Amino acid sequence: IGVALNDCDESSSKLEIFTDLYESDILIASPLAVQLTINKGMKNKKGKKIKENSDFLSSIEICVVDGADVMLMQNWSHLSNTFEKLNLAPKVDHGTDFSRLMPQFIHGLSHSWRQNIVISSILEPEINALIREHCNNQAGLIRLLRDYKDGSICQVALQIQQVFQRIPCKQTDLPFKQDEERFTYFKEKVCPSLEHSGGNSWYRSHTAIYVPSYFDYIRLRNELLRREKSKTGNDLSIGTSEAVFVCEYSRRSEIQRSRARFFSGKKPLLVFTGRAHFFNRFQLRGIQHLILFGLPLHPQIYPELLNMIEKGNGIDPASCLVLYTPKEKLALQRIVGRERTERMFKDDKHTFMFA
Repeated sequence: IGVALNDCDESSSKLEIFTDLYESDILIASPLAVQLTINKGMKNKKGKKIKENSDFLSSIEICVVDGADVMLMQNWSHLSNTFEKLNLAPKVDHGTDFSRLMPQFIHGLSHSWRQNIVISSILEPEINALIREHCNNQAGLIRLLRDYKDGSICQVALQIQQVFQRIPCKQTDLPFKQDEERFTYFKEKVCPSLEHSGGNSWYRSHTAIYVPSYFDYIRLRNELLRREKSKTGNDLSIGTSEAVFVCEYSRRSEIQRSRARFFSGKKPLLVFTGRAHFFNRFQLRGIQHLILFGLPLHPQIYPELLNMIEKGNGIDPASCLVLYTPKEKLALQRIVGRERTERMFKDDKHTFMFA
């Protein structure tokens, strides 16, 4: 949306919305809308097609990112691509009065004079990388950070043993390698505990697995289907498996059907993504055993998930298992607090229990 501020006379002015992008003083847009506008392209004076049109971002002086934590739950590359296109030299002049150009725009230094304001309820490595790479103002940088003393774990109302398992990998390992180590640990250590030999069901009943990343969700789903197929010998698919899978791309009818089958016990295992819970905030009933494949970005989600757990019986009490890696240190601080986080990374042992 383009907003123009026009002077009516010496004492008053008017505000116009939905103005042309090149005649606007303020642009209000989502990262996806900016990316779609850039990809539309444009034509130069000779009528030749230009693939990318980022000229409307060439004169930005103040850039405000409101709700960066919510954008993390979307496609973050749209926001980073938008910052890469800011203050580039325009390909077409668009009727610019060059006599009014400021020196920093002429010399290609306007990005160093641009004021950047990033507002987020949490801090993540992606936000730090965005600030480090694209927010290099010549006046410096100011950060206002929140100190997490206790964390959101104090909001858990249910008295349950919460086991935090640190994946055995180095802090210097690349993020993709830490993900590989976590997936290997899940296959070798966690998957055998999910298998239930007695009864008619293949999995341990009333077990839910929370997966923050959609890509890890796909790998987990395929691994569970492969293991179930190798044990039963049946030709399985997502619909015929004893587990139900819910992601952000699932239809509302599929989500309701999966929740009902899991609650009634017809399906003993539920696997769902972090985005599916973040955008829907559904109440999952029937959970007695919860496994967090990774830490949620937003700290309030952790007590939300644990407060949905129902008390088990004396033979099979309720349980919670959390897997975490060094790259999730900021997320762990928001859940258990800063001091506990330092101890959980420096200690020689890899398993920590909260009750």
